[in-house]
Amino acid sequence: MARKLKLSALADFSSRLIKFQELPNGTEIRLYRKKTGRRVRSDFMVKRKAINSRNIKKLDDSSNVIDLLNESRDLLSTNIKARGLEINLFAPDGSRVNGNTMLGTVRAFEPQVAENSDEIFDLFITLLENCDLEDISIRQAERLYNQINRIDSNLPKSLLINKLKILSASL
Repeated sequence: MARKLKLSALADFSSRLIKFQELPNGTEIRLYRKKTGRRVRSDFMVKRKAINSRNIKKLDDSSNVIDLLNESRDLLSTNIKARGLEINLFAPDGSRVNGNTMLGTVRAFEPQVAENSDEIFDLFITLLENCDLEDISIRQAERLYNQINRIDSNLPKSLLINKLKILSASL
C-alpha cells in the first residue's frame, strides 16, 4: 500500500522537521532559486511524507548539516532539484549554516525567543507544576515570571533551552 503524501507549506515542513530533529527554536530550512539566488516564499506548497520515526531517523550530534538536508530532500515528493531550487539550513540568528557543520554545534546555538510567547509561559507553568505549586493562580504565576525575568532576562531562553527536560519531568 502506498503511503499517503501530505500537502503543506514549506514553513510547516521546516518547523516540523526542526522540532523532530530537536534543533533550536528559530532554525529553519529554506529554499532558494539557483539561477537568481532569490528565496522561495515560505507558503510554497510541497508534497511530503509524514515526519515521524518510520520515515526519518533522528540524526545524532556527529552527523553534519548535509546529512540533515539529504534526509529532508528524501521526505519531499516535490522534486526541488528539477525545479531549479536548492535547500539550505539557517541558524536562529538568520545566518546560513555551512554544510560541514556538525548537528551538535547547531543544537548548541541559542534559540530565538519570541517576545510574549505563550509557549514560554506554558513552560513556566509546567515547571511550577513539576515543583508541586499547582495551587498558584495564573496572576500569581505571571507576577512570579515577571519578577524572575526582571532579575535575570535570560529566563525565556533558559526555558526554551531546557524545554525537553521540563516536559519530560512532567510525565
